[in-house]
Amino acid sequence: MRESLRQLRNLPHRKKIATAGLAVLFVLASSGAAYAFFGAGGVFNGSAQTATYATFTVNGTDGGTLISPGTDSSGTGATSDTVTLQITNPSSNVSSETISSVTANISAVPEGCNASWFGLTLEGSAVGQNLAPGDSYSGESLVISMSPSATDESACENATIDYTVAVDGTVSS
Repeated sequence: MRESLRQLRNLPHRKKIATAGLAVLFVLASSGAAYAFFGAGGVFNGSAQTATYATFTVNGTDGGTLISPGTDSSGTGATSDTVTLQITNPSSNVSSETISSVTANISAVPEGCNASWFGLTLEGSAVGQNLAPGDSYSGESLVISMSPSATDESACENATIDYTVAVDGTVSS
């Protein structure tokens, strides 16, 4: 080693610079090879499970009023029934769900009864309500009424009218 240092000291200045440059080049080339060896790519294969969101549940409390069409075409004497709705987000996920629509439809009437004689009116402000998992909203109601008709409506007397209330929503982020 001492011999190498003595030989290096005795070299002219240009040769010292050239020798140092070759040493630096060797170090850089070696590290580049190491980088190429350790910088190799790889592939990761994995999977993820998506969350499921429960549909809203809708329950109603009937007002208990028997509906009737009234005694004339203006509806005088008509009665309606109001059902208070409770909309619940039964999801156990961490995301809230926002109510985007509430619809009501007559689903069945007895034979001789006409569905067009009945009216379903939603009252409230459920649309836009954001429900966290397990939360409920009770500010919506359904008014069920019967319109007078020139046609005999006696087939609807003491009858059960079936209806459906549907609630749609979107997952809130």
